[in-house]
Amino acid sequence: MISADQIRADGARALGTFPPKTGSKELLTTKEVATLTGFSTSYFEKGRIYAYGPKFLRGGGAGRNGKILYRRADVEAWLASQECDPEVARHV
Repeated sequence: MISADQIRADGARALGTFPPKTGSKELLTTKEVATLTGFSTSYFEKGRIYAYGPKFLRGGGAGRNGKILYRRADVEAWLASQECDPEVARHV
């Protein structure tokens, strides 16, 4: 017989919200992304509204009520896209 805990874990894996078993955490909360980047949680909350910031996932609910998660790779790609070359910026 399958336990309720096993059913919940299998469901979470299917939704992509279960932390992977290897390496660092793949999915991050808004608070974790803020801590990782040094930006405030408010920055990322507003970024979702005004379409700036990293890609995010909304799961577990319809509309605005879903849990927000960020893929670590998306956060790293977004950070890389923010890089500025000081030589170019100086001449603009």
